[in-house]
Amino acid sequence: MQGSGVSFWIISPEDFIVSKLARPDRVEQDELDVKSVLTLKESELDADYLEMRAKRFGIYQLLAEIKRRC
Repeated sequence: MQGSGVSFWIISPEDFIVSKLARPDRVEQDELDVKSVLTLKESELDADYLEMRAKRFGIYQLLAEIKRRC
């Protein structure tokens, strides 16, 4: 709505994936959410950015395993 004064942030699919996998309280649903995004957005993802962020947060191996299972 124009002029409403409302602003909000939208997280990228890559950052959504990393935030889901980097959670200390990660549950099975988080991994299912990641699989869903990987499947639905596969051709649109910035693979280099996703890899860099996954490595930075120490979840690269987990991400690679989930990708293998998709």
